[in-house]
Amino acid sequence: MAYYLSQTSFYRVQPFLDEMVKSSEDIAWVVDSPHTTPEKLAFYIRQGIKSAMKLELSQYAELSSKFKIKASPGRVVAELRNKLSQGITKDIINKMVIQEANDLNSIVLQAIKHKELEELYFPNVLLVNSETLAQLYKWCEKSENKFKIIRNERGITLTKKDIGGIEWKPGQ
Repeated sequence: MAYYLSQTSFYRVQPFLDEMVKSSEDIAWVVDSPHTTPEKLAFYIRQGIKSAMKLELSQYAELSSKFKIKASPGRVVAELRNKLSQGITKDIINKMVIQEANDLNSIVLQAIKHKELEELYFPNVLLVNSETLAQLYKWCEKSENKFKIIRNERGITLTKKDIGGIEWKPGQ
C-alpha cells in the first residue's frame, strides 16, 4: 500500500514521533483500541515519517534512519537500528509504555493484560492520593507478579526487578 504524504499524515502521529525524537532506546506502544490494529498504527507511523521527509521537517525525517517500526501482537515497537548488543533488545522488549491508562483500575487491568513483561510505564497516571497508591501497593503485593511501584513526577512504573529500595511503599 502506498503512503499518502501530507501534513495530515504527519500530524496524525506526531505524538508518537515526538516520543521517538526524544528517545535513545526502543519504544513499545500498546494498541488495544477497537478502531486500529498494530499493523495499521505501524503503517501510520511510517507514513508520518515519510511525510516529514517531504515536508522537510529534519528532526522527524531522521527517524527513518534511527528506528525500525514493527507491529507485534497487541503493540507497535520502534526499535533502534544501531544497537550495541542483542542483550539490550531483550531487555527493551520486556518494557512497555502504556499511554491509555489514567487511573488505578486501568493500571491493574494493563498489568494483568501484560503480565509477561518486566516493566510497565504509565506516563499519564499521577496518583497523588496516597490511599489510591496504597490500594495499588496492596494489589501488587497480592498479585502473582510481585510488581514494585516507582512513583515520580513523570508517572508510575510497575517493575518486577529488584530496584534497590527506591520503590514506593505506604507511609512514604
